[in-house]
Amino acid sequence: MTLLDVSPLGEMRAIALRAAPQTGIFTTALPRTAIIRADDAMPPQPVTYGPMLCVCLQGRKQLALGDTIIRYGAGDSFVVSVDLPLTGQVIGATPEEPHIALAMGLDAAEATQLMIGRPAPPSESAPGLTAGSAEPELLDAVLRAMRLLERPEEIAILAPLIQREILFRVLNGPQGAMLRLLCARQGFAAQVSQAIGWIREHYREPLRVEALAKRVGMSVTSLHRHFKAVTRLSPLQYQKQLRLQTARSMLLVQAIDVGSAGNAVGYESTTQFTREYSRLFGAPPRRDTDRLRGVLSEAG
Repeated sequence: MTLLDVSPLGEMRAIALRAAPQTGIFTTALPRTAIIRADDAMPPQPVTYGPMLCVCLQGRKQLALGDTIIRYGAGDSFVVSVDLPLTGQVIGATPEEPHIALAMGLDAAEATQLMIGRPAPPSESAPGLTAGSAEPELLDAVLRAMRLLERPEEIAILAPLIQREILFRVLNGPQGAMLRLLCARQGFAAQVSQAIGWIREHYREPLRVEALAKRVGMSVTSLHRHFKAVTRLSPLQYQKQLRLQTARSMLLVQAIDVGSAGNAVGYESTTQFTREYSRLFGAPPRRDTDRLRGVLSEAG
């Protein structure tokens, strides 16, 4: 970015860089909104995202969802419609031109209100993560929201209005298909959403796919097909990633040994836990968390 960059994207970058002076995730006064900055490329980091909009303002990043890789850069956006275990990696960033993005949580209840009275979409499932070039109308609304960061006295009145418009733009845009299906609260999308919610609540327990399918009113074959269409994972793979990501967080912030962490998320065998942890994160638990602490320390 230069001083002559007066485009909407350039103005958003300037505001975001003032709000995020160094590598890190910075919460803002806007509800459910954060600025993310990375001054260097970073190793892959598994993370679970809930319903959200992310707009990339500078740099490049990629997300892995199952065996699907999605890459995006400045001017692109992605929408997550359901809770998804992802692996994110900053692949384009330097101290001179850091990766910087805005992330905004999406209010499911408000989305449903916006869809009241509209025809229900076809009863099919859709990807829970979609990405592409952000539409001008969406970028315009996001820019107006970001300007409020430098006029905090206006946030209480204007932020709810602008964020409602942003949600409207997402719902009606090319990345809003799954959100529209979820708002209808019927069909395969709603059933998959119920299955995801049940797994998230009971991820420590043994998962019997037949029982889960019965619980949400689907056949086993239909559950597998539509669950994978939304998450790019099978129900068992989804549960495994939730378990391992939760255990990783516990090892990072609690004085707990590897066996106890594995047991706390549902593993009966420390050996199996360590093997699956190493496969997902690229190193055994202690080595991985020591490395991650170093990365976080360097990032401040």
